[in-house]
Amino acid sequence: MTVTASDFPLAANHFQAGQNLIPGVDNADLAAILNYLHTAATDAGTDTFTDSASYYTTDTINAALAALAGQIGGDDDASFDFAEENVLADDDAIYAALEKLDLYLGDLANAGAATEGANLVGIEDSGALITATTVEGALAENRALLDQAKKTIHAMAVFGTWQQDGDAALTNGGGLCGADVKLTEAANTYAQVYDAGNAEFNQFDSSSGGTDYTGDYQFTSDTKNDGDYVAFGHSVPFPEIAMEMTGGTLQTYTGDAGKWQYSQGGAAWADLTVFDNTDATAQNGKRPFGRDGAITFAPPSDWATETINGQEAYWIRWIVTTVANLNVVGLTNSKEHQFVRPEDGWIAPCDGVVEAIRACDGTTGTLHSNQDVKFLVMNYTNGRNSGVLTWAQDRRTDGWDGLSALAISDGDILGVVCTQDDGAGGGPDEVINALLEMEIQAA
Repeated sequence: MTVTASDFPLAANHFQAGQNLIPGVDNADLAAILNYLHTAATDAGTDTFTDSASYYTTDTINAALAALAGQIGGDDDASFDFAEENVLADDDAIYAALEKLDLYLGDLANAGAATEGANLVGIEDSGALITATTVEGALAENRALLDQAKKTIHAMAVFGTWQQDGDAALTNGGGLCGADVKLTEAANTYAQVYDAGNAEFNQFDSSSGGTDYTGDYQFTSDTKNDGDYVAFGHSVPFPEIAMEMTGGTLQTYTGDAGKWQYSQGGAAWADLTVFDNTDATAQNGKRPFGRDGAITFAPPSDWATETINGQEAYWIRWIVTTVANLNVVGLTNSKEHQFVRPEDGWIAPCDGVVEAIRACDGTTGTLHSNQDVKFLVMNYTNGRNSGVLTWAQDRRTDGWDGLSALAISDGDILGVVCTQDDGAGGGPDEVINALLEMEIQAA
């Protein structure tokens, strides 16, 4: 048996002339690895090993290689459990076939020295011993080639100015960059209020049905209690919501009255750092719902679902902590919170994981020089994100490796959320028209 590169594209209905079986891996390289293994088995002769001694016979190795080569060549009678059309149409099938070859031969690298399985003594190739290590090495080399072939670089243009408060009028506290804003009102079960005085939950859009609420879409009870809260949620994690207060009742304060938190599961809550532009005083979320705006934050890594009034979700809540500072209780303009998403966001080209990101600032003038820029790449479809990335001050380009949290599927919508801008107030020192390069490990 001799495998050549020309053996691979036998099925014309699946391959064009000269096309590699594995993108990025030359057919000749794959053939060389298979022939390397096959030569080791053929040169050994048939009497070198015996099954009774727990050694691998030449027949066993030859059978495994013949099955593999037959499958690659389009042999319908090959013993592997793959259909011909799947092998020739799916790059992953050859990877699976090599894995099965590895299992066919056993874990040679871990064979004990007492059985000589660790050294396969007697298999020679031009006078050199072919050991279990070299056999495993050949398989590992091919796996590495396959893995490398699955890594691709994709460009993501993020036009416009990177700011915490630059994406739209209603969401002028939002950090969505490089895309038009799309607002989607949440389903009514994802907005809930809690009256601490009566230990009572009510749906936000029908809060007037509660014991101590006058209107619907009311943030706290009429009596106002420490521990009253309003909660906003979604089925997947999210980085930003918009609140429409115009036409409703603006909430007023005499001082800081509460804070934002996120659910951790099991009735546990933790404080959440936000940029809250409904808070006209300090945008820190201690006096929210005083104007139209967005609440922006980095989704916490330990964010977990919680069930509130029968609805399971990823929740954030604003809870009253100093009721004496809460003056007028606010109501929205008869709307739940709205999710802020990119109207024309970047579309994922395949299933996989974004493992590395490179960024280049398109600013033609001064680089961002006041402070580091912080941002995250958000998958708005599944709620996964890159984690907060810090773009070092005075660097036109920067990069981040070792990412693993940003899983994607073909067709997912991605966008960039800026959690800290340069602080230049939208001037020329901000990041402008950035280009991201994302290294994707395909699934």
